[in-house]
Amino acid sequence: MTFDHKDWIRRFGAGLERVVDAAEHFHGVPLRLRGSMRTEDFQAAWRRRYRALGALANEYPYAAKLFDKSYIWLDDVPNDVRDMLYEHPVLAAARATGSGEGFAVGTLASGSRIEAGPVVAHLAKLSVRMGGEYVATRLHRFLAAGAATRLHGHEIIVLYGLKVDEPVRLGRGAYLADYEAVRRRFGLDEDPEPWLARAGREPDAHPGRLARESSRSVLVRAFNWGPGVVAGRRMEEDSYWSTHAHRFPGDHVVTSFADMIEGGRTLLQLLSIVVGSKLVSHTVVIALPRWMQQIVPNLHNEWRWSRQLFDLWPEDATLSAQDVSAFAAAARGWLRLGPGTPPKIRLALDRLVSSYGPAPAPFGFAGPIVDVSIALESLYGPFGSRSITRKLTKRAGWLLGGTDAGRRRKIEREMWLFYRTRSKIVHGTEPLQYHERKLKVYLHKGRTLARETLLAMLDRGVVADTDSGWNDLVSGRVGAP
Repeated sequence: MTFDHKDWIRRFGAGLERVVDAAEHFHGVPLRLRGSMRTEDFQAAWRRRYRALGALANEYPYAAKLFDKSYIWLDDVPNDVRDMLYEHPVLAAARATGSGEGFAVGTLASGSRIEAGPVVAHLAKLSVRMGGEYVATRLHRFLAAGAATRLHGHEIIVLYGLKVDEPVRLGRGAYLADYEAVRRRFGLDEDPEPWLARAGREPDAHPGRLARESSRSVLVRAFNWGPGVVAGRRMEEDSYWSTHAHRFPGDHVVTSFADMIEGGRTLLQLLSIVVGSKLVSHTVVIALPRWMQQIVPNLHNEWRWSRQLFDLWPEDATLSAQDVSAFAAAARGWLRLGPGTPPKIRLALDRLVSSYGPAPAPFGFAGPIVDVSIALESLYGPFGSRSITRKLTKRAGWLLGGTDAGRRRKIEREMWLFYRTRSKIVHGTEPLQYHERKLKVYLHKGRTLARETLLAMLDRGVVADTDSGWNDLVSGRVGAP
Protein backbone atom coordinates (compact mmCIF):
# COMPACT_ATOMS: atom_id res chain seq x y z
CA MET A 1 0.00 0.00 0.00
CA THR A 2 1.35 3.44 -0.95
CA PHE A 3 2.11 5.65 2.03
CA ASP A 4 0.14 8.91 1.96
CA HIS A 5 2.36 11.15 4.04
CA LYS A 6 0.02 14.14 3.84
CA ASP A 7 -2.87 12.14 5.26
CA TRP A 8 -0.58 10.66 7.93
CA ILE A 9 0.62 14.14 8.95
CA ARG A 10 -2.96 15.34 9.26
CA ARG A 11 -4.13 12.36 11.33
CA PHE A 12 -1.03 12.08 13.49
CA GLY A 13 -1.03 15.84 14.17
CA ALA A 14 -4.63 15.68 15.29
CA GLY A 15 -3.76 12.68 17.45
CA LEU A 16 -1.00 14.60 19.21
CA GLU A 17 -3.42 17.38 20.06
CA ARG A 18 -5.94 14.84 21.41
CA VAL A 19 -3.25 13.51 23.72
CA VAL A 20 -2.85 16.92 25.31
CA ASP A 21 -6.60 17.25 25.79
CA ALA A 22 -6.98 13.75 27.26
CA ALA A 23 -6.68 14.23 31.02
CA GLU A 24 -6.49 10.49 31.67
CA HIS A 25 -3.25 10.26 29.65
CA PHE A 26 -1.42 13.53 30.03
CA HIS A 27 -0.34 15.06 33.34
CA GLY A 28 1.86 17.98 34.25
CA VAL A 29 2.14 21.03 36.46
CA PRO A 30 4.05 23.79 34.65
CA LEU A 31 2.63 26.49 36.96
CA ARG A 32 1.78 26.10 40.63
CA LEU A 33 -1.99 25.94 41.31
CA ARG A 34 -2.92 26.92 44.87
CA GLY A 35 -5.94 25.85 46.89
CA SER A 36 -8.04 22.70 46.75
CA MET A 37 -10.34 21.78 43.85
CA ARG A 38 -11.87 18.73 42.24
CA THR A 39 -9.59 16.64 40.00
CA GLU A 40 -11.63 17.53 36.91
CA ASP A 41 -11.40 21.23 37.67
CA PHE A 42 -7.68 20.97 38.36
CA GLN A 43 -7.04 19.21 35.05
CA ALA A 44 -9.15 21.69 33.09
CA ALA A 45 -7.39 24.65 34.74
CA TRP A 46 -4.01 23.04 34.09
CA ARG A 47 -4.71 22.53 30.40
CA ARG A 48 -5.85 26.14 29.99
CA ARG A 49 -2.72 27.46 31.66
CA TYR A 50 -0.51 25.04 29.78
CA ARG A 51 -1.86 26.17 26.42
CA ALA A 52 -1.57 29.80 27.48
CA LEU A 53 2.04 29.26 28.47
CA GLY A 54 2.69 27.50 25.15
CA ALA A 55 1.25 30.46 23.25
CA LEU A 56 3.37 32.92 25.23
CA ALA A 57 6.45 30.80 24.60
CA ASN A 58 6.36 31.76 20.93
CA GLU A 59 6.84 35.42 21.82
CA TYR A 60 8.62 35.70 25.15
CA PRO A 61 11.98 34.03 25.98
CA TYR A 62 11.16 33.63 29.67
CA ALA A 63 7.86 31.92 28.88
CA ALA A 64 9.67 29.66 26.44
CA LYS A 65 12.12 28.70 29.18
CA LEU A 66 9.29 27.89 31.59
CA PHE A 67 7.48 25.87 28.96
CA ASP A 68 10.57 23.90 27.95
CA LYS A 69 11.27 22.99 31.57
CA SER A 70 7.69 22.12 32.50
CA TYR A 71 7.06 18.60 33.77
CA ILE A 72 4.98 16.27 31.64
CA TRP A 73 4.21 12.57 31.69
CA LEU A 74 2.28 10.12 29.58
CA ASP A 75 0.92 7.42 31.86
CA ASP A 76 -0.44 5.52 28.89
CA VAL A 77 0.05 6.02 25.17
CA PRO A 78 -3.32 6.15 23.42
CA ASN A 79 -3.48 3.15 21.10
CA ASP A 80 -4.60 5.12 18.07
CA VAL A 81 -1.76 7.65 18.32
CA ARG A 82 0.84 4.95 18.91
CA ASP A 83 -0.42 2.94 15.95
CA MET A 84 -0.34 6.03 13.73
CA LEU A 85 3.27 6.64 14.81
CA TYR A 86 4.21 3.14 13.65
CA GLU A 87 2.42 3.56 10.35
CA HIS A 88 5.30 5.64 9.09
CA PRO A 89 7.35 3.32 6.83
CA VAL A 90 10.71 4.19 8.41
CA LEU A 91 9.47 3.34 11.90
CA ALA A 92 7.58 0.32 10.62
CA ALA A 93 10.72 -1.08 9.00
CA ALA A 94 12.81 -0.50 12.12
CA ARG A 95 10.20 -2.04 14.38
CA ALA A 96 9.80 -5.08 12.14
CA THR A 97 13.38 -6.13 12.85
CA GLY A 98 13.55 -4.89 16.43
CA SER A 99 12.06 -5.93 19.72
CA GLY A 100 8.98 -4.57 21.44
CA GLU A 101 8.22 -0.90 20.96
CA GLY A 102 11.83 0.22 21.05
CA PHE A 103 13.65 1.97 18.26
CA ALA A 104 16.89 3.89 18.31
CA VAL A 105 16.92 7.52 17.24
CA GLY A 106 20.38 8.15 15.93
CA THR A 107 22.22 10.96 17.62
CA LEU A 108 25.61 12.10 16.44
CA ALA A 109 27.93 10.31 18.80
CA SER A 110 25.73 7.49 20.00
CA GLY A 111 22.13 6.46 20.23
CA SER A 112 19.64 5.20 22.75
CA ARG A 113 16.49 3.13 22.81
CA ILE A 114 13.49 5.43 22.94
CA GLU A 115 10.04 4.03 23.67
CA ALA A 116 6.95 5.26 21.90
CA GLY A 117 5.58 6.88 25.06
CA PRO A 118 8.32 9.47 25.64
CA VAL A 119 8.41 10.28 21.92
CA VAL A 120 4.67 10.91 21.77
CA ALA A 121 4.82 12.90 25.02
CA HIS A 122 7.55 15.15 23.67
CA LEU A 123 5.80 15.66 20.33
CA ALA A 124 2.46 16.28 22.03
CA LYS A 125 4.05 18.90 24.24
CA LEU A 126 5.62 20.55 21.20
CA SER A 127 2.22 20.53 19.45
CA VAL A 128 0.85 22.75 22.23
CA ARG A 129 3.28 25.41 21.18
CA MET A 130 3.58 24.84 17.42
CA GLY A 131 0.47 22.90 16.39
CA GLY A 132 0.06 19.20 15.71
CA GLU A 133 0.45 19.35 11.94
CA TYR A 134 3.60 21.43 12.25
CA VAL A 135 5.14 18.81 14.53
CA ALA A 136 4.04 15.88 12.37
CA THR A 137 5.46 17.59 9.28
CA ARG A 138 8.85 18.04 10.95
CA LEU A 139 8.85 14.46 12.20
CA HIS A 140 8.14 13.15 8.71
CA ARG A 141 10.90 15.34 7.30
CA PHE A 142 13.36 13.97 9.87
CA LEU A 143 12.38 10.34 9.31
CA ALA A 144 12.32 10.53 5.51
CA ALA A 145 15.68 12.32 5.32
CA GLY A 146 17.20 10.08 7.95
CA ALA A 147 16.37 6.90 6.07
CA ALA A 148 19.59 7.60 4.16
CA THR A 149 22.66 9.71 4.97
CA ARG A 150 20.99 13.05 4.31
CA LEU A 151 20.48 14.66 7.69
CA HIS A 152 23.00 17.45 8.10
CA GLY A 153 24.95 19.13 10.85
CA HIS A 154 28.23 20.77 11.77
CA GLU A 155 31.10 19.44 13.85
CA ILE A 156 32.65 22.31 15.82
CA ILE A 157 36.08 21.63 17.35
CA VAL A 158 36.78 24.24 20.02
CA LEU A 159 40.51 24.99 20.10
CA TYR A 160 42.88 27.33 21.89
CA GLY A 161 46.09 28.94 20.71
CA LEU A 162 45.08 30.07 17.20
CA LYS A 163 44.17 33.68 16.47
CA VAL A 164 41.72 34.02 13.57
CA ASP A 165 40.54 37.56 12.89
CA GLU A 166 38.27 36.72 9.95
CA PRO A 167 36.73 33.37 8.94
CA VAL A 168 39.11 31.36 6.75
CA ARG A 169 37.65 28.92 4.24
CA LEU A 170 39.36 25.54 4.07
CA GLY A 171 37.25 23.92 1.40
CA ARG A 172 33.74 22.66 0.90
CA GLY A 173 31.81 22.97 4.13
CA ALA A 174 34.80 23.75 6.37
CA TYR A 175 36.37 26.87 7.81
CA LEU A 176 38.34 28.29 10.74
CA ALA A 177 36.88 31.19 12.71
CA ASP A 178 36.95 32.98 16.02
CA TYR A 179 34.61 31.38 18.56
CA GLU A 180 32.53 34.52 19.04
CA ALA A 181 31.98 34.77 15.26
CA VAL A 182 30.08 31.48 15.20
CA ARG A 183 28.59 31.38 18.69
CA ARG A 184 25.29 33.05 17.84
CA ARG A 185 24.91 31.25 14.54
CA PHE A 186 25.02 27.83 16.18
CA GLY A 187 23.49 28.75 19.54
CA LEU A 188 26.68 27.93 21.47
CA ASP A 189 27.24 28.83 25.11
CA GLU A 190 29.22 31.92 25.98
CA ASP A 191 31.74 29.61 27.61
CA PRO A 192 31.59 26.06 26.20
CA GLU A 193 34.01 24.78 28.83
CA PRO A 194 33.09 26.30 32.21
CA TRP A 195 35.01 23.55 34.01
CA LEU A 196 38.24 25.15 32.78
CA ALA A 197 37.57 28.24 34.92
CA ARG A 198 37.44 26.50 38.27
CA ALA A 199 39.47 27.87 41.13
CA GLY A 200 42.97 26.54 41.64
CA ARG A 201 42.00 24.80 44.88
CA GLU A 202 39.63 22.44 43.12
CA PRO A 203 41.03 19.07 42.02
CA ASP A 204 39.81 19.40 38.40
CA ALA A 205 41.23 22.88 37.88
CA HIS A 206 42.98 23.57 34.59
CA PRO A 207 46.44 24.97 35.39
CA GLY A 208 46.80 26.93 32.17
CA ARG A 209 43.55 28.84 32.71
CA LEU A 210 44.95 30.24 35.92
CA ALA A 211 47.97 31.74 34.19
CA ARG A 212 46.56 33.32 31.03
CA GLU A 213 44.01 32.89 28.30
CA SER A 214 44.90 32.38 24.66
CA SER A 215 42.66 32.99 21.68
CA ARG A 216 39.68 30.68 21.33
CA SER A 217 38.85 29.57 17.80
CA VAL A 218 36.88 26.80 16.12
CA LEU A 219 37.39 24.37 13.26
CA VAL A 220 33.95 23.86 11.68
CA ARG A 221 33.20 20.91 9.39
CA ALA A 222 29.88 20.20 7.68
CA PHE A 223 28.68 16.62 7.36
CA ASN A 224 25.66 14.50 6.54
CA TRP A 225 24.54 11.63 8.74
CA GLY A 226 22.00 8.88 8.99
CA PRO A 227 20.01 6.74 9.20
CA GLY A 228 17.97 8.54 11.80
CA VAL A 229 16.15 5.48 13.14
CA VAL A 230 17.09 1.81 13.51
CA ALA A 231 15.55 -1.19 15.21
CA GLY A 232 15.23 -1.13 18.99
CA ARG A 233 17.94 -2.65 21.17
CA ARG A 234 18.30 -3.56 24.79
CA MET A 235 19.83 -0.80 26.86
CA GLU A 236 22.86 -2.92 27.79
CA GLU A 237 23.85 -3.39 24.16
CA ASP A 238 26.29 -1.15 22.34
CA SER A 239 25.03 2.30 21.43
CA TYR A 240 23.74 2.88 17.95
CA TRP A 241 26.08 4.73 15.61
CA SER A 242 24.99 6.71 12.56
CA THR A 243 27.13 6.84 9.45
CA HIS A 244 28.79 10.24 9.06
CA ALA A 245 29.70 11.55 5.60
CA HIS A 246 32.20 14.40 6.02
CA ARG A 247 33.03 16.92 3.29
CA PHE A 248 36.43 18.05 4.55
CA PRO A 249 39.26 17.26 3.93
CA GLY A 250 37.38 15.37 1.21
CA ASP A 251 34.26 13.27 0.88
CA HIS A 252 34.69 10.37 3.28
CA VAL A 253 32.52 8.22 5.51
CA VAL A 254 33.14 7.61 9.21
CA THR A 255 31.49 4.54 10.70
CA SER A 256 32.63 4.58 14.33
CA PHE A 257 32.82 7.04 17.18
CA ALA A 258 36.49 6.20 17.76
CA ASP A 259 37.35 7.05 14.15
CA MET A 260 35.46 10.33 14.40
CA ILE A 261 37.44 11.37 17.48
CA GLU A 262 40.73 10.19 15.95
CA GLY A 263 40.02 12.13 12.75
CA GLY A 264 39.41 15.36 14.64
CA ARG A 265 42.54 14.82 16.73
CA THR A 266 44.66 14.29 13.62
CA LEU A 267 43.34 17.48 12.01
CA LEU A 268 44.23 19.39 15.16
CA GLN A 269 47.75 17.92 15.12
CA LEU A 270 48.25 18.78 11.45
CA LEU A 271 47.08 22.33 12.09
CA SER A 272 49.49 22.61 15.05
CA ILE A 273 52.39 21.45 12.89
CA VAL A 274 51.53 23.82 10.06
CA VAL A 275 51.35 26.92 12.27
CA GLY A 276 54.31 25.81 14.36
CA SER A 277 52.58 25.90 17.73
CA LYS A 278 50.80 23.32 19.83
CA LEU A 279 47.04 23.94 19.80
CA VAL A 280 44.84 22.61 22.60
CA SER A 281 41.31 21.25 22.29
CA HIS A 282 39.03 19.57 24.82
CA THR A 283 35.55 19.83 23.40
CA VAL A 284 33.66 19.02 20.23
CA VAL A 285 30.14 20.38 19.78
CA ILE A 286 27.66 18.99 17.27
CA ALA A 287 25.34 21.70 15.96
CA LEU A 288 22.11 20.66 14.23
CA PRO A 289 19.35 22.74 12.66
CA ARG A 290 16.83 23.75 15.28
CA TRP A 291 14.00 21.87 13.59
CA MET A 292 15.92 18.62 14.13
CA GLN A 293 16.56 19.38 17.77
CA GLN A 294 12.80 19.90 18.25
CA ILE A 295 12.00 16.38 17.08
CA VAL A 296 13.86 14.41 19.75
CA PRO A 297 15.12 15.79 23.08
CA ASN A 298 18.89 15.84 23.56
CA LEU A 299 19.62 15.37 19.87
CA HIS A 300 22.08 18.26 20.15
CA ASN A 301 25.35 16.68 21.34
CA GLU A 302 28.51 17.87 22.98
CA TRP A 303 31.40 15.81 24.25
CA ARG A 304 34.84 16.35 25.71
CA TRP A 305 37.51 14.42 23.95
CA SER A 306 40.71 15.37 25.75
CA ARG A 307 40.46 16.41 29.36
CA GLN A 308 44.19 16.64 29.82
CA LEU A 309 44.95 18.88 32.74
CA PHE A 310 48.64 19.04 31.84
CA ASP A 311 47.87 20.95 28.62
CA LEU A 312 49.08 24.41 29.52
CA TRP A 313 47.51 27.38 27.80
CA PRO A 314 49.29 27.75 24.44
CA GLU A 315 50.78 30.91 23.06
CA ASP A 316 48.76 32.42 20.21
CA ALA A 317 49.73 31.50 16.65
CA THR A 318 48.55 33.32 13.54
CA LEU A 319 47.41 31.78 10.30
CA SER A 320 48.86 32.78 6.92
CA ALA A 321 47.54 32.00 3.45
CA GLN A 322 50.42 29.55 3.01
CA ASP A 323 49.44 27.83 6.26
CA VAL A 324 45.86 27.41 5.05
CA SER A 325 46.99 25.80 1.81
CA ALA A 326 49.49 23.56 3.60
CA PHE A 327 46.90 22.43 6.15
CA ALA A 328 44.28 21.61 3.51
CA ALA A 329 46.86 19.68 1.45
CA ALA A 330 48.13 17.78 4.50
CA ALA A 331 44.60 16.90 5.57
CA ARG A 332 43.81 15.55 2.09
CA GLY A 333 47.05 13.54 2.16
CA TRP A 334 46.18 12.07 5.54
CA LEU A 335 42.74 11.13 4.23
CA ARG A 336 44.28 9.36 1.22
CA LEU A 337 46.26 7.13 3.55
CA GLY A 338 42.96 5.99 5.05
CA PRO A 339 42.77 3.03 7.43
CA GLY A 340 46.20 1.89 6.29
CA THR A 341 48.01 4.89 7.76
CA PRO A 342 51.49 3.59 8.67
CA PRO A 343 52.32 3.66 12.40
CA LYS A 344 55.40 5.76 11.51
CA ILE A 345 53.13 8.65 10.45
CA ARG A 346 51.09 8.40 13.65
CA LEU A 347 54.25 8.34 15.78
CA ALA A 348 55.76 11.28 13.89
CA LEU A 349 52.58 13.33 14.36
CA ASP A 350 52.46 12.66 18.09
CA ARG A 351 56.13 13.41 18.70
CA LEU A 352 56.35 16.49 16.53
CA VAL A 353 53.28 18.06 18.16
CA SER A 354 54.68 17.14 21.57
CA SER A 355 57.85 19.08 20.75
CA TYR A 356 55.81 22.29 20.58
CA GLY A 357 54.70 21.96 24.18
CA PRO A 358 56.35 23.74 27.09
CA ALA A 359 59.95 22.74 27.79
CA PRO A 360 60.01 21.71 31.47
CA ALA A 361 63.01 22.24 33.71
CA PRO A 362 65.69 21.06 34.20
CA PHE A 363 66.15 19.78 30.64
CA GLY A 364 64.87 22.84 28.77
CA PHE A 365 65.01 22.36 25.02
CA ALA A 366 66.59 18.92 25.25
CA GLY A 367 63.24 17.14 25.60
CA PRO A 368 61.64 18.72 22.50
CA ILE A 369 64.82 18.00 20.50
CA VAL A 370 64.56 14.31 21.38
CA ASP A 371 60.86 14.38 20.38
CA VAL A 372 61.77 15.83 16.98
CA SER A 373 64.54 13.29 16.47
CA ILE A 374 62.12 10.43 17.14
CA ALA A 375 59.72 11.92 14.58
CA LEU A 376 62.52 12.15 12.00
CA GLU A 377 63.83 8.64 12.64
CA SER A 378 60.30 7.28 12.37
CA LEU A 379 59.72 9.02 9.02
CA TYR A 380 63.11 8.16 7.48
CA GLY A 381 63.51 4.64 8.90
CA PRO A 382 64.25 1.81 8.98
CA PHE A 383 68.03 2.11 9.17
CA GLY A 384 69.33 -1.25 10.20
CA SER A 385 72.05 -1.35 12.83
CA ARG A 386 74.70 0.86 11.19
CA SER A 387 75.24 4.27 9.57
CA ILE A 388 72.03 5.85 10.90
CA THR A 389 73.32 9.42 10.59
CA ARG A 390 74.55 8.92 7.01
CA LYS A 391 71.31 7.26 5.89
CA LEU A 392 69.19 9.90 7.60
CA THR A 393 70.99 12.82 5.98
CA LYS A 394 71.07 11.25 2.50
CA ARG A 395 67.40 10.28 2.57
CA ALA A 396 66.37 13.74 3.78
CA GLY A 397 68.44 15.41 1.07
CA TRP A 398 66.84 13.39 -1.73
CA LEU A 399 63.29 13.52 -0.35
CA LEU A 400 63.28 17.28 0.25
CA GLY A 401 65.92 18.44 -2.25
CA GLY A 402 65.35 16.11 -5.17
CA THR A 403 67.63 16.69 -8.14
CA ASP A 404 68.67 20.16 -6.97
CA ALA A 405 72.20 19.37 -5.82
CA GLY A 406 72.65 22.67 -3.98
CA ARG A 407 69.46 22.34 -1.98
CA ARG A 408 70.20 18.68 -1.33
CA ARG A 409 73.59 19.50 0.21
CA LYS A 410 72.06 22.26 2.35
CA ILE A 411 69.41 19.90 3.75
CA GLU A 412 71.99 17.19 4.40
CA ARG A 413 74.14 19.68 6.30
CA GLU A 414 71.23 20.92 8.45
CA MET A 415 70.14 17.37 9.19
CA TRP A 416 73.68 16.35 10.14
CA LEU A 417 74.05 19.30 12.52
CA PHE A 418 70.68 18.63 14.14
CA TYR A 419 71.34 14.92 14.56
CA ARG A 420 74.80 15.57 15.99
CA THR A 421 73.18 17.84 18.61
CA ARG A 422 70.61 15.16 19.37
CA SER A 423 73.36 12.57 19.87
CA LYS A 424 75.24 14.81 22.31
CA ILE A 425 72.03 15.23 24.33
CA VAL A 426 71.18 11.53 24.38
CA HIS A 427 74.74 10.44 25.23
CA GLY A 428 75.27 13.13 27.87
CA THR A 429 78.19 14.90 26.22
CA GLU A 430 76.52 18.32 25.88
CA PRO A 431 76.47 20.69 28.92
CA LEU A 432 72.87 21.70 28.33
CA GLN A 433 72.59 24.47 30.88
CA TYR A 434 75.19 26.56 29.01
CA HIS A 435 73.80 26.24 25.51
CA GLU A 436 70.11 27.08 25.64
CA ARG A 437 70.34 29.61 22.80
CA LYS A 438 72.17 27.15 20.54
CA LEU A 439 69.75 24.35 21.39
CA LYS A 440 66.80 26.61 20.55
CA VAL A 441 68.27 27.24 17.08
CA TYR A 442 68.76 23.53 16.41
CA LEU A 443 65.29 22.74 17.71
CA HIS A 444 63.81 25.16 15.18
CA LYS A 445 65.87 23.60 12.37
CA GLY A 446 64.81 20.10 13.39
CA ARG A 447 61.15 21.02 13.59
CA THR A 448 61.34 22.58 10.13
CA LEU A 449 62.92 19.45 8.67
CA ALA A 450 60.36 17.19 10.35
CA ARG A 451 57.48 19.39 9.23
CA GLU A 452 58.67 19.47 5.62
CA THR A 453 59.26 15.72 5.65
CA LEU A 454 55.81 14.94 7.01
CA LEU A 455 54.07 17.25 4.55
CA ALA A 456 56.11 15.80 1.68
CA MET A 457 55.12 12.25 2.61
CA LEU A 458 51.47 13.18 2.95
CA ASP A 459 51.71 14.76 -0.50
CA ARG A 460 53.72 12.13 -2.42
CA GLY A 461 53.04 9.02 -0.35
CA VAL A 462 55.10 7.23 2.27
CA VAL A 463 58.39 5.71 1.14
CA ALA A 464 58.39 1.94 1.55
CA ASP A 465 59.72 0.74 4.90
CA THR A 466 62.67 -1.06 3.35
CA ASP A 467 66.24 -0.18 2.47
CA SER A 468 65.43 -0.85 -1.16
CA GLY A 469 62.56 1.65 -1.09
CA TRP A 470 64.88 4.40 0.12
CA ASN A 471 67.71 3.26 -2.15
CA ASP A 472 65.42 3.70 -5.16
CA LEU A 473 64.69 7.28 -4.08
CA VAL A 474 68.32 8.15 -3.35
CA SER A 475 69.53 6.64 -6.62
CA GLY A 476 66.94 8.64 -8.56
CA ARG A 477 64.94 5.61 -9.72
CA VAL A 478 61.79 7.12 -8.20
CA GLY A 479 60.91 10.80 -8.21
CA ALA A 480 60.91 13.12 -5.23
CA PRO A 481 58.04 15.59 -4.77
